[in-house]
Formats: sequence, C-alpha cells, structure tokens
Amino acid sequence: MNKFKRILTGLCAIVFCGTFTACSEKPHTTDGNLTVVATNFALYDFARTVCGDSCDVRMLISPGSESHDFEATLKDIALLAETDVFVYVGGESEEWVPDILEAAGASDVVQVRAIDLVETYVSAGTESGHEHSEGDGHHHETDEHIWTSIPNAITIMDAIQQGIQRVSEGFEFDWDGRNAYISELLDIDADIRRTVEASTQDTLIFADRFPFRYFTEEYGLNYCAAFDGCSSAVEPSLSTINTIIERVNGTGSSAVFTIEFSDRKTAEAVASETGCEILEFHSAHNVSKADFESGITYADIMRKNAENLKIALNVN
Repeated sequence: MNKFKRILTGLCAIVFCGTFTACSEKPHTTDGNLTVVATNFALYDFARTVCGDSCDVRMLISPGSESHDFEATLKDIALLAETDVFVYVGGESEEWVPDILEAAGASDVVQVRAIDLVETYVSAGTESGHEHSEGDGHHHETDEHIWTSIPNAITIMDAIQQGIQRVSEGFEFDWDGRNAYISELLDIDADIRRTVEASTQDTLIFADRFPFRYFTEEYGLNYCAAFDGCSSAVEPSLSTINTIIERVNGTGSSAVFTIEFSDRKTAEAVASETGCEILEFHSAHNVSKADFESGITYADIMRKNAENLKIALNVN
C-alpha cells in the first residue's frame, strides 16, 4: 500500500497542476451515453450485461494481470475523471479507491460498493470450520470474493442497475439481455445445487489458494485448501503437499482443484502421488487477455465450474 500511495502522490501532482481542469465539476451524462468502470472482471461482466450496448463499460485492471497487485496509472485517473458509475468490491485490497477518486476529481461519482450488499465472511482458513484464532499471527480480514456465490452476483447486478438509474432517469436498459442472463445464472445455480444434493461427498480439495468461501457457504460444501484465501505464500512445503494427499485419499476424491493463473506446482505433486485429476475452479476475479477478447462471461466461467464440480464430486 505504501508503494501505491507514493505512485498516487505523483499522479495527484500532475492532476492538480491542470491535466484534468475542472473535472470535479463534470456533470453526469443524461443522454444515455454513460461510462461505467468496474475494478475486476466479474463486476465488469455484470455491468456490461445490465447496460447492453448503451454504455461504455471498462475494466480497471488489465486482463491477465494479478488483481491484488493493481497500481493506478495516469490513464486510469483520466478514465475515472470521465466516469458516471464506478463499481468496486470495497475490501481491503481496494483501500485505494477514495484516494484515486479524489485524484480524478470524481469523489461524487455514483459508486456501487459491492461488499456492502451481501452478508460477508472473514477470509477462509485452509479447512472448513478451522478459522484462525486470535493471536495466531494471521490477519483477519473480510473475504472479498463475494461474487463466487451466484445469488450474490445477481444482487450485485441489481445494485449496478440502480446505480445507473441514479445517473440517468431515462436510461434505456437492455431488459431482454439482462433477464436472459439472470435466467442463465439461475439455471447454473440450480445445476450446482442438484450436483451437491446428488453427491455422497461434500468436500472440495484445492491444491492452491482458496477464494471460494462464498461459493462453499452458498452451496453447503466443506473445503480443504493448501493456502489461505488469496495468500501470497504459495510455495508448497512437504507438509502442505502431504496434508492435501491425505485429504484426497481420505475423501476418495477423484480430483483436486487449482485456480486461474496457477503454477499448479502443488496440484501436480499431489496428482503424481494419488493419480487424481487436476481441474480448474475459476474465481472470475480476472481472465486472460485471450479470454477477455473472445468475450467470455461470468456465466461461462461458472458453468465450467459446475461441470468440474460434477467430476470432483463423482456425479454423472
């Protein structure tokens, strides 16, 4: 965070020297030509679904980049200076939001802070029901990956729509596209629930980080993970690998999961000892540049997750 603040201080100096003259007085657009900026891919996808072709929807982080390492650029501040609606999660990794909005002269922009919309949980430990106790050296913070629950995703979409309505009363929403997308998400949600109900197993094993606390809470699943939440410490120790191997053998699981952009080191070590399959469970926090350009959606990602869930839980 200190590094970010140093960068932001330099950017602010440029901004306040006149690069964005009078941008704080920018009126919100009312002619339907709206600009919506979202911080991550899931929020970006929800916004473009709500808007259809009637908005210019941008994603602040770059496709393929590590979401938690975002550093603002002058270009980002210029974009926010012209933004009508700003959609962000609002967790600890986005503490920079007030500063960057102030730098852009956009403190009064309509904001959708997604983490305020749902029940939240602290970051996941490595196993269900084993939260770290106070004084154990772990920092307790709210888990930010709220969109991994499909009902939460729909709630966020509704809030984005309300935010846009605040900007422009006469905005023409793509109701057909929005309703069809929500129907698609509800179908995936129902499919996941059927899978969980049909399975005799209830534990997902992640030989990786674990940004799926909201998913497992939503669908009544337990989990075992090699690393906490979105821990930056992902070099597997022998103890970590052995623990995951024991859980695979103990549960009879046919697969272990990795997340997007994983180096798969832990998963490959576990698979070589157990013969289990390695599957991806995608958090939709960000996507590769190729996937972004191909038009992949949050629904596409969750549908693939649902398919892989069937394999891991041995449901045909």
